[in-house]
Amino acid sequence: MYQSFKRYRHCDEGAVAEEYSDAIGHLLAHNWDQVAGLVKLARSDRKFGEFVVRHIDENIGEVDAQLIVTNARRRCPSKAIWLCKAIADY
Repeated sequence: MYQSFKRYRHCDEGAVAEEYSDAIGHLLAHNWDQVAGLVKLARSDRKFGEFVVRHIDENIGEVDAQLIVTNARRRCPSKAIWLCKAIADY
C-alpha cells in the first residue's frame, strides 16, 4: 500500500480513491497483526498516516468497518494509541 501511495497519490480521487478505501479497509479488518508496520510508516511519513485514516470511509463495508473499530479499540499496540484513536474516531 505504501509503495502505491508513493507512486500514485496524485491519482487519489474517484474510482481510484474508492479502491484505496476498499483495500485499506480490508487490510485493517483482516491483517491487524501487521499494524506495527503501518505505525512505523505513519510515523516516518505523516502524509501516509493521514492518507490511511482518510480512507476509512463509507466505501468500507459494514462488517469490515466493525472489525476495524474492534481492532483499534481492543487490539491496539501500546506504541500506536494515537493511530488507533484516529482510526476509531474517524
